[in-house]
Amino acid sequence: MTTNRQWLLHLEASRSALICALGFASHADYKNNVCRIENYSKRAAECLRNFVPYSIQKLDADSGKVIVLNREYKPIGYSGLNSGPRRGGEWVDYADFDSAIADIQSPEMKALLDACGKDKAGRDWLWFTFSDVTAPWYGQNNAKRLVGIIDAVLEARQ
Repeated sequence: MTTNRQWLLHLEASRSALICALGFASHADYKNNVCRIENYSKRAAECLRNFVPYSIQKLDADSGKVIVLNREYKPIGYSGLNSGPRRGGEWVDYADFDSAIADIQSPEMKALLDACGKDKAGRDWLWFTFSDVTAPWYGQNNAKRLVGIIDAVLEARQ
């Protein structure tokens, strides 16, 4: 059984929002370096905390499924009550969020995990797209780095 591929739609939306925070009107403008405004917006990037991919975590050892999580360790795109910076928010059951679950063997997920690289703590069940130091709200280069990771995944689509 394969999962749906809605998690890729979350990544497309994340990329579009990051590109806007970088000051570009579209992905094509970003690729061609055609800027619509003068600067990167840290505030806009901070607003994306719940909507950009932060980590990928195996659901269990045997299922072959992973879930894409936001910076609050909630399914990507989830912005529930009490969810906010450094507050944790309410507990959620990851299994209820099909749109954030992916097959670990899909070409797109393999591309994402390759782009993330190995976990520095040596865990084989958790990957990160950025760290607390390289978060997209801490600078233009960090936001561009995350767009590059997302591009690698979306280009791997079949």
